[in-house]
Amino acid sequence: MNRILLLTVALFACFSVQADLITQTEADDIVLERLIQETQPYIVYAKDGVQQKVTITSVNGEVFDVNYKFWLYYIRFADFGRYVFVKESNGNVLEVNVKGDATPGDLAQWRILYTNQSNCNRNVIISADEYENAFDLFFIEDMEITGNCLKITYIASICDSRIWNLVDREGVIKTLPCQRELRFSVARQADFECMAAMPVTRYMSFNIKDLQIPGYNKVILNISGKSIIYEYQSEEVTSLPIEEDIYSGTFTVEYFVDMREGWSSSGTVMLELKNGKYTYTSDIPPKLSSGSYSISNDKIIFDRDRGPEYPDLHIVPPYCDINLIPDGEYDYTFDGKRLKFSANKIYAGYYEYNLEKIGTGEEAIRHVETVLGGCNTDEGLRSGGDESREDGITLDVTKDSVRVFVGLNYICAAKFETKCIVHNGIIRMYVIDICEGAHECYARCPCYYTFDFQFERKGEKNYKYIVELISPLYGDRILSEGEIGN
Repeated sequence: MNRILLLTVALFACFSVQADLITQTEADDIVLERLIQETQPYIVYAKDGVQQKVTITSVNGEVFDVNYKFWLYYIRFADFGRYVFVKESNGNVLEVNVKGDATPGDLAQWRILYTNQSNCNRNVIISADEYENAFDLFFIEDMEITGNCLKITYIASICDSRIWNLVDREGVIKTLPCQRELRFSVARQADFECMAAMPVTRYMSFNIKDLQIPGYNKVILNISGKSIIYEYQSEEVTSLPIEEDIYSGTFTVEYFVDMREGWSSSGTVMLELKNGKYTYTSDIPPKLSSGSYSISNDKIIFDRDRGPEYPDLHIVPPYCDINLIPDGEYDYTFDGKRLKFSANKIYAGYYEYNLEKIGTGEEAIRHVETVLGGCNTDEGLRSGGDESREDGITLDVTKDSVRVFVGLNYICAAKFETKCIVHNGIIRMYVIDICEGAHECYARCPCYYTFDFQFERKGEKNYKYIVELISPLYGDRILSEGEIGN
């Protein structure tokens, strides 16, 4: 590298003459590389667009006329300034120190390229392509976050003046907290002699605000083999108390263990919160569950019903995921309408529910009670050839009442309970086998069970109805569906 260094002027031949012209981005890197070892405070300003002619007077009164095409920069130090000219044709650099008051008259319109006066000197590059091509040496010694500023302490050779970038893979790993993958990389590789020179400790700072994830207040940053937690105040994270109501939306699961690793699953759910109790329904198994819930700071804790009537597997047909039922502690956010809660399930995956309050509303039909009969109360009854004991649904609709009578042939000694949800013009009736196990409470014989769902009715609004059997023994199935009219 040819170099002529005067007291106030320095000329550098940084690039050999080549056909391609130097772009502004390349010129930016050339200027920043010259300052990488500068310790005193400074701000670098860049004038956008190629310049062609300027006259500068140095601190010693020397006058410089620049009459070629160049990229122009001004560096403000504490007690003096410096003009930097990067020749467009070959990247040669001319530096001229000037008095502190000899700043450009239009400096306010110049672009601030870099400053070492704050802890956020550079922005993060978010690009999957650049991440894959990044040159990663794993030379990080330490990391520290203050506010939205990440300070990286790294090891480099004493002659290394390359620009280091922080490159994000562009995407989020769904865990709690969520994670991002980044590389602390160099813009280009150094020559072998420089890499073999004496190592020294250096620092680089980045503004990492762009790495925030909407709706969350923390994220794990995995950077070139090291990790650090970035905590921030997200505008979308609120601490409003959850309102008792009906919520509808979707769930998503990212599995990370066993044969499901790398798989994802999604479906629709409805969640009713009332008097400290919850009822959960879904379009895929397990389709129904209930229990109690409580709120503690930014956590919602679900306690799924268990016990003789509610064993762990009472609504789980083969091959469905019991972890879909809310149970245990979840992080949540609620803005008065949208409810989001999520959790990592050990040995399973990351579960997230995105729901929206849809309101209880005033329904024209209200569930009063369900009367269980047949083998529910008399185990001596047995199915036979009597046609009156065939499976079936009977509707009895009047002006002010509705009855849905369900007859079901099923294995003897089963234990059933029912649930009913009336919402938005749909009556959902569930007949649930709550036996603890396939061989612990059943008898080897058929039996006829009845379920009499009774409702009050106001007005003549039509309702769709669905009656569904939830069975760990035979699998879930819809027993009947139709419409209740006038």
